[in-house]
Amino acid sequence: MSKIKKLELTKEQVNFLKVAGIGLGGYLIYKALKKVGKSVKDVFGNYSNEKELLENINSEQKELKKKGMTLSYSLYTYKSDSEILLNAMGRLGTDEDSIYRVFSKMNNDLDVSELFKQFGTHLYAISPINFQYLDLNGWISEELDNKEIAKLNQILANNNITYRF
Repeated sequence: MSKIKKLELTKEQVNFLKVAGIGLGGYLIYKALKKVGKSVKDVFGNYSNEKELLENINSEQKELKKKGMTLSYSLYTYKSDSEILLNAMGRLGTDEDSIYRVFSKMNNDLDVSELFKQFGTHLYAISPINFQYLDLNGWISEELDNKEIAKLNQILANNNITYRF
């Protein structure tokens, strides 16, 4: 009968394996969570002008409709909500509660995509001498901090919406 040699590890090797295991676990959790939501920038963000943005949104909406999604509201409601968002972010200070209220009404990805479509792009003052046309994702990114974006993403997740800011 052969003897099985016992594997002995040094303290440093044991600690390394623990850290590597934690790192691998963290990475797998990150990848799993990333699959839960799609970044709105990945879905709508690859454009050089508003026409291309609308083409991207229309393409996404076509796919969502193939999956059986329908708009929850009239087009007027999305246009009105996009104006509420612009007013909430376009003045001195940001009205986060209005932003949360609008997104709380969204019931599916098609609703959010229509909100993006109706918002379009608007001139945003990055600085006193730097103005850029930004879409809804750009405005949200400029106006909300990480904690507020996390809250907005939680609202979307609670409504079974896969998009994330």
